[in-house]
Amino acid sequence: MKQKFNWDRDRIAFFRDAAENSGFYRALAQRIAPFLRPEDCVTDAGCGLGYLSEALLPYCKSVTAVDIDEQAIAELAKRTSGIRNLYARTGDVHAIQLCCDVLVCCRLGSTEEAIRLFERSGARTLILVKRNDPMHRISDSKTSHERTASETVRNLSERGIPFSSETISLPFDQPFRSEADAIHFFSMYGSETDEPERFPLHRLIRTEDPVFPLHLPIRNDLTIFVIHP
Repeated sequence: MKQKFNWDRDRIAFFRDAAENSGFYRALAQRIAPFLRPEDCVTDAGCGLGYLSEALLPYCKSVTAVDIDEQAIAELAKRTSGIRNLYARTGDVHAIQLCCDVLVCCRLGSTEEAIRLFERSGARTLILVKRNDPMHRISDSKTSHERTASETVRNLSERGIPFSSETISLPFDQPFRSEADAIHFFSMYGSETDEPERFPLHRLIRTEDPVFPLHLPIRNDLTIFVIHP
């Protein structure tokens, strides 16, 4: 599988600020928790910086966080050093051996790819987290995403795979230390054709936080799919 997203220093810094200044991953983990058992070994496939992996730890025996990006895994390993039941692993989830009780794929690839991983892993349960809205939620770009919850419903229904699902909406605001940081953020995540004067700076909210005086409100509208063959 080709790597479509590169975790460079700036992307890591922006994402870290957002993840550590919101309760997004704790809230998402709480929605997944009812499908985990204390004795479960969980694999978080395509974990990125591993904030969901870390948030799942209170609900299971261990989490193996796997991502193809070496910088992302290095950041995760550094942040969670000393946590004995979290294992950070660099590798392509489609090529390495997987062995777990529960496989979690949070916005990773297509439904077909997740099902192939699930079948190969020997897991009891597959948990898919998919975006609901195909439109880009960060910039005002018209770029859309094809791998949405509706695609997953259609794919699973066509295959005759039973599933349960829950639709949720969670805040995941992006904080900024300055307007210059916000402009840099929009330049990274906006459309390649966007000009600086078209960046949606009007969406920024001023706060009393001396570290992060600006916030970009973002909500993630998601569907959690649970598959027990």
